[in-house]
Amino acid sequence: NTTTASSLCRLLSLNLRANNLTDGCVEVLTDALENNSSLEAINLCDNDFTDEGNEALVQSLLKHPTIQDYGEEGGGLPAECVLT
Repeated sequence: NTTTASSLCRLLSLNLRANNLTDGCVEVLTDALENNSSLEAINLCDNDFTDEGNEALVQSLLKHPTIQDYGEEGGGLPAECVLT
């Protein structure tokens, strides 16, 4: 029975609040979200995304199969991202 690191390491929550993230980080974040199927909570509040960066993140988050918690008040993302 061989166990891989990926089967043992499931990222469930990611708090990136107030990390001075900008639109330059959006592609990396959306790629990471596409390759993660276990994340249940994310907080992107208090970063420096423009409307364009927020829109790209919203589109990626809306497609994510397991995220249900976007942090306080939607984690700083527009209301359409908060699925209540």
